[in-house]
Amino acid sequence: MCLAIPGKIIEIDNNKQTAQIDYDGLIKSASTMLMPQVQIADYVLVHAGFIIQILAPDYAQNLQKLTEDLGLE
Repeated sequence: MCLAIPGKIIEIDNNKQTAQIDYDGLIKSASTMLMPQVQIADYVLVHAGFIIQILAPDYAQNLQKLTEDLGLE
């Protein structure tokens, strides 16, 4: 089973089709190929290195709190 944790986009490189995503201080890179419309400050879900969904900020914050409460972060 795979669990996607929301992260916030902090940087986008359109030439490489990648974004830097902040997971509460842990910075990871993901491909924007499937979601080229993403923007800086969007909350997203990533699977297998690809951004697969843009989340509403309040929904993302609720998911982050839930993962913290469950000890999954």
